[in-house]
Amino acid sequence: MHYGWLPVEDVIEALKNRPEMQHVIITGRHAPEGLVEFADLVTEMNVVKHPYDAGIKAQPGWNGMNISELVDQTIAAIGPLDAVAMAAAEARQGMLTKPPGSLGRLESLSVQLAGITGQPIPTITGKAVIVAAGDHGVAAEGVSAYPAEVTPQMVFNFLAGGAAINALARQAGADIVVIDAGVAVDLDPQPGLTIAKPTRRADAGANVIAGGDMGIGNTTPSAAITAVVTGADVATVTGRGTGVDDAALAAKIETIQRALDTNQPDGNDGLDVLTKVGGLEIGVLAGVMLGASARNCAVIVDGFISGAAALIAWRLCPAAAARFIGGHCSFRKAPVIRTVFAPLLVALSFLTLLPVGLRSARDVEISRSRGWYPVVGLLYGLMLVLLVLALQEALGIFPWSLLTAALLVTALAILNRFLHLDGLMDFCDAMWGGHTVERRLEIMRDSRVGSFAVAGGVCVLLVKFGALSSGLLWSSAGLSALLFFPMVSRWTMTLLLTVFPYGRQQGIGTAFASGSRPWLATGIAFLTVGAVAWFMLGLSGLIVLLVASVSALLLGVWASRRLGGGLTGDCYGAANEISEAVSLTLLVPLVESSLVEVGYGSGIAYGFPWLVGWTH
Repeated sequence: MHYGWLPVEDVIEALKNRPEMQHVIITGRHAPEGLVEFADLVTEMNVVKHPYDAGIKAQPGWNGMNISELVDQTIAAIGPLDAVAMAAAEARQGMLTKPPGSLGRLESLSVQLAGITGQPIPTITGKAVIVAAGDHGVAAEGVSAYPAEVTPQMVFNFLAGGAAINALARQAGADIVVIDAGVAVDLDPQPGLTIAKPTRRADAGANVIAGGDMGIGNTTPSAAITAVVTGADVATVTGRGTGVDDAALAAKIETIQRALDTNQPDGNDGLDVLTKVGGLEIGVLAGVMLGASARNCAVIVDGFISGAAALIAWRLCPAAAARFIGGHCSFRKAPVIRTVFAPLLVALSFLTLLPVGLRSARDVEISRSRGWYPVVGLLYGLMLVLLVLALQEALGIFPWSLLTAALLVTALAILNRFLHLDGLMDFCDAMWGGHTVERRLEIMRDSRVGSFAVAGGVCVLLVKFGALSSGLLWSSAGLSALLFFPMVSRWTMTLLLTVFPYGRQQGIGTAFASGSRPWLATGIAFLTVGAVAWFMLGLSGLIVLLVASVSALLLGVWASRRLGGGLTGDCYGAANEISEAVSLTLLVPLVESSLVEVGYGSGIAYGFPWLVGWTH
């Protein structure tokens, strides 16, 4: 019962009213007074490491094996993935008629499955969802919006085939096994309910196993496990679970912290964590994951509670984690890797060729990524400045040379995989080569390049080349301008994404249209680029920002009218390219007239004089 979760008095009261069929095992450093008289077995953690070491025998179906032996035997059977099969799977992908990486995460999953199954072309022989159900005494602390009675009600729903998991499993062609891991009511034997080992599904041919759970209050021990194993703060990994209010959330966090302080689980010892702050169904799921891994099955880890079980299994056997596949990124707080910075990774993935390792993104992350576009632009500017400095220091090529200007224009296009330039060229072909809305949208989908595309692309590239080679980089203020103009152009993309609707029924732009609170991300982006404009270039920076924004809005109005009321991805790329040309054109006379000196930044050389050796 993990009395660390509850006051001792509440535990004693529960023990007095327990059914006769329930036996009590007390584990801990020191059993509290009043509890021992109810116990069938008492072990102390300072005497034995885990309760199963005291000689507790397993249930029928485990061949009478001591649990400790069973765990050790299972872990010993888990080895590394099949490297030969994985290499063959990767080699096969290189022979397929498709661009490398075009299938996203499916490619890495196929290689992982090859390593799990030992087959270069893996075969799914069967699928099963193991749903473990158990009650939690901590539910009495008000950590859930639902009473504990909901747990058995949902179990009966699983068995009747009426729950969401039943519908999803039927759609996927997967079997469901429901395990009574400690539900506090007497569940009469029914078809589909078992206490036998669920890994028999693997023995029967299933090689993809997913873990599911049911237990009111189980996000509380899951948060405790996550905090202990990852070292994260309790408040960071504790969410609202079933939707509790602020007061209940605060009480939930306090309850978890009290349990951790009382029990002091060792985050490096999975069984110590499980026995002190875990839950029965979490323990079952951890065992399922280890057993499935020992049988070379892929394990789908889906949701917060399954994630907590996976952490336990990982601590017991790190090699097992190679067989785990994340089903989705939960909206709960525990997946701390994917927090506020996920939209930044999306922005970097979309706008640069940097290998950020992002294979997929949720719609909300795509929508919020617009707020990071100016930051990505600043990164562009920094790389351009570093290129200028490297050319001078390593090759003696002056910043104001024609070669430097040409290399800067080329680098700018390469850094975004020519994506924006391609958008500009498609935009030009469509706007001047199509006479109807349908035809313009069709041209934008066509990969062929027409004369309008060539003319538009050449014109914009010439303007940028001319600006960069006309004395812009003769002073340190020019380096500030070089840092700044990519920010402005990426800001205009954010602006158009927010102001104008997406012009197609399908496409990546639909994720932006479906995002919530777009003006919040847009406002953050505007404040970011505005602050940098004032700091680096003063009033001149704000003028450039204003002119570029107005120009982009006018372009958006004109394009949306010709495209039936919305914009497409090519329009955003065109806006970026045109805004770069406009910004550079404005910055040349401003820098040459020294108007940028009013900025607090006064050129980056004022803050970083060691960067620039040629300024005058």
